[in-house]
Amino acid sequence: TEIAEGLFAGCTGIEQIRIPDTVTVIESGAFGGCINLKEIDVPNSVTEIQRSAFEYCSSLKTAKLSENLKSIGMYSFNNCTSLTEVHLSDILKEIPSNTFSGCKKLTTINFPSTLTTIGDSAFYGCESLPEAILPSGVEKIESNAFKNCKSLKKAVVPDTVSSIGSSAFYGCEALTDITLGSKLKKIDSQTFYGCIALPSIVI
Repeated sequence: TEIAEGLFAGCTGIEQIRIPDTVTVIESGAFGGCINLKEIDVPNSVTEIQRSAFEYCSSLKTAKLSENLKSIGMYSFNNCTSLTEVHLSDILKEIPSNTFSGCKKLTTINFPSTLTTIGDSAFYGCESLPEAILPSGVEKIESNAFKNCKSLKKAVVPDTVSSIGSSAFYGCEALTDITLGSKLKKIDSQTFYGCIALPSIVI
């Protein structure tokens, strides 16, 4: 069973939703622009959340996602400006482009051990995120991934990462502690531009 594309988009009166455990897919934009939605609990039956599913849900504070979530679409939680906490499934392989961009109050998120890719602008503008301890297995950190994460103090890039895209840590002005993996082959332009608190870096 699916929650269809755009089904509840722009329903500004919705504050809470209960998704039945018969649902397996939340389609694109299903709850986009539900500006008064405060919390969601996605049941373990759901394996896929498509593009922009909860985009611009600006009152959303917590998102408990399915433990069986295999795929999350780009822009899924883009500009959820009140979101503070997210729990990702332990089988997720990619956090794609702009998934959490503009989530300026996000402080708590887990990075599953199965992750291989942090997509372009995935956490762009997550101004309250304190750290990004990426697990071994991550291979790519794409452009702008953590750009303007102004509270980011610590980041760990594991040995499995071969490339960091341009401006990935641009404007991380609180960053003081970063560990770069030993197999890193390419650090693109302006990756650490504006990291004014960074005292040293070992390449």
